[in-house]
Amino acid sequence: MNKWAHTLAFIGLISAATIQAQPLNYNLVNLSESASRSVERDEMTATLIIQEEGKTPAELTKKVTLQTNQLLQKARQNKALEVALAGRNSYRTDTKSNVWRETATITLTSKDFNAINTFIADVQSYARIQDISFTVSKDKLLSLENELTAEALQRLKNKALFIGKNIGLNHYQIVTLDIGQQGIQPVYQRMSMAKSASISMDSAQSAYIPEVEAGKQDVILRVSAQIQLSK
Repeated sequence: MNKWAHTLAFIGLISAATIQAQPLNYNLVNLSESASRSVERDEMTATLIIQEEGKTPAELTKKVTLQTNQLLQKARQNKALEVALAGRNSYRTDTKSNVWRETATITLTSKDFNAINTFIADVQSYARIQDISFTVSKDKLLSLENELTAEALQRLKNKALFIGKNIGLNHYQIVTLDIGQQGIQPVYQRMSMAKSASISMDSAQSAYIPEVEAGKQDVILRVSAQIQLSK
């Protein structure tokens, strides 16, 4: 036997040993399941803007800065509110008349809807609502996580047993398992205050306060797995 024959025989022995050592990937099934809850949106975010127009950019900047600082300081005094300056911009609206516009955007977030509404009413003389949105808070999502995970895994187990029973394979082993993050549908319910939000007037304070309805949304947790069925 020449050296090439010896080499081929050796490779054949290695290949046979490798095949014998590796388990055959028979009866593999990919499964997915989910669990969901319809829950109340418990967190509100209001976006306010402070906007001024004029022909002197420096004066506009000064005025908007003073109003913005006033609003931020007032909001920080209320522990129920989380406040953030989301942005500032200044631009010329009309090159012929040399009119400038300066805008500051502020966001307010809270689980206390009344606190945000009262704050909006207090500052409505110089800040107006751009939009309002509602979502499920992170705390509420975390409180649902274990419950939804257990339910989704039980559904996955039931599906695996059902499939195996119907093809004569009564046992299974999990090969891979993936537990997805909670999904929210939709992430936000947005309202344009100019178009869809109903506004009521407090005759005592002459302040416009938005009537809000947060509503519900679906929180979903998905699991997927690859299983191997056996007798």
